[in-house]
Amino acid sequence: MQRSWQRLCAAYGVAGALLVLLHARIGPGVAAEVAYTAVTALALLAVTAGVRHHRPRVLGPWRLAGIGLAFAVVASVGWVVFLLLGLDTAPLGLLYLLAWVFCVVAAWSLTSLRNHGGGLGAALDVAIVTTGSGILLYVFVVQPTWDGATGSGLGRAIAVIYPLFGLALVAVLSRLLFGGAARVPAFWHLGTAVLMLLAADVMHAVGMMHGSEPSNGPGSLRLLGFVFLGATALHPTMTRLTDEVDADQFRLSRPRLLALWGASVAAPVTLLLRSGFSRGPELPVVALGSVALFTLVVARMWGLLGSHARLLRQEHESRFRALVEHAEDVIALVDENDLITYVSTSVRTAFGYEPEVVLGQGGLPLDAATGGRLRSALDELRTADGVRPVRLHGRVMHADGGWREAEAVLVDRRRDPAIGRIVVTVRDVTAQRELEQQLTHQAFHDALTGLPNRALFVDRARQALDVRRADASMCAVLFLDLDDFKTVNDSLGHDQGDALLKTVGERLAAVVRGEDTVARLGGDEFAILVPRALEPRIVIALAERVLAAVSEPLVLAG
Repeated sequence: MQRSWQRLCAAYGVAGALLVLLHARIGPGVAAEVAYTAVTALALLAVTAGVRHHRPRVLGPWRLAGIGLAFAVVASVGWVVFLLLGLDTAPLGLLYLLAWVFCVVAAWSLTSLRNHGGGLGAALDVAIVTTGSGILLYVFVVQPTWDGATGSGLGRAIAVIYPLFGLALVAVLSRLLFGGAARVPAFWHLGTAVLMLLAADVMHAVGMMHGSEPSNGPGSLRLLGFVFLGATALHPTMTRLTDEVDADQFRLSRPRLLALWGASVAAPVTLLLRSGFSRGPELPVVALGSVALFTLVVARMWGLLGSHARLLRQEHESRFRALVEHAEDVIALVDENDLITYVSTSVRTAFGYEPEVVLGQGGLPLDAATGGRLRSALDELRTADGVRPVRLHGRVMHADGGWREAEAVLVDRRRDPAIGRIVVTVRDVTAQRELEQQLTHQAFHDALTGLPNRALFVDRARQALDVRRADASMCAVLFLDLDDFKTVNDSLGHDQGDALLKTVGERLAAVVRGEDTVARLGGDEFAILVPRALEPRIVIALAERVLAAVSEPLVLAG
């Protein structure tokens, strides 16, 4: 089932890429619109199939995306029909606008659901970037498009609305990039889809400013965005797009600060480019001064970010060390090269090594099997993007030369700025394993004689019968009890009775074959399992040895 789904996703990607390439290569016309229709329909099917297959926790955004793609399919089919009939296609622009509205709202819903932990800071950052982009968009795109557009008021309005949708996509993209959470493949698919739709709007607006669209470029970019939207729904990580995000991940990073600086200087740069020195030197001086002030403020914040990050890292490291130094378990940090960069002092009491020795020799000495499992666990943790801890069991050599049983838990904390490593917690479970083995032995062995008990005897008998069915060999069971054992107990006491049972058990174990099982069923009852007996005389000979062994005189109580 999983392989079939992977083949289906691969076929979708190949088909979508070929159709987009076909649309880009052919000129505007009916053939291009047919390709456009095919891609939008394919993306709609992909979203529907992905939602049904992965069953995300939140369905609202995906339903909106499906409705938007459905409007796009209807508009594309209508466009082909109108072209064939020679009708005016302008009214179909409303359907495309509806498709745009639903797709933008769907993308915004996904980013809002996954970023609700960002609070006021994230909202203000998105507003800053959107406002700065809006200034550039209005001055260089919207106003020239409105002034240069011809035809009816509806046509001019549609020509202006598309750039405004581009502004909405800027807000969506900012919300997406400024958010936290793991950068899973579905996240990148969604971001690429929004970026392609934004690029299509910009190219469309530039074409409108020059009078017409020179090629199918904007349409091809839109189709590419639709293909990536479908790929987002098909990928298994699409269910994590709406997961709750840690508030700590919404920190002001340096790339984010650069984006805010670019949006802040948009207004003075626009004034400088549009007016220049045509109205005197005052306006350029004010614009350049504003850019300089914004730059200096951002530079100051840049330095503060570095200082704050260092102080925060030192505080976290101090807190981390204070916690782990008093832990009984051994805690180690492993970097990307599988090198141990830190090990707690508890390694001294747990395994007898000094921390400096462990760091110098690259880790604790492990047996070959444990070392292989550890490398596999580290690879698994990295490829799984740290979703769940990885647990493993192995053997560690103590400083005294003996082997210890150990359990390890690996947690990916590479995205944590205070740690930035994989955390490995190791615990010595030798005593626990020995206790488990003792309890297991007691559960399946007689406490007095040390022989297997009834439960273990029945299990081995069942296994012997299974083997007999496979190779047609003989399987036999000998039962015996001790005559007048109660008389021994009553006359000599239970201690002498116990000594008698032990001696009988030892004699029975001495005369059977290595593969036979001698068990004490209870009281004075014993049983012998004889598996894989090739002929009856083997069982008869064993029975004779048993009778001879228990018939030998036994002296009790001196």
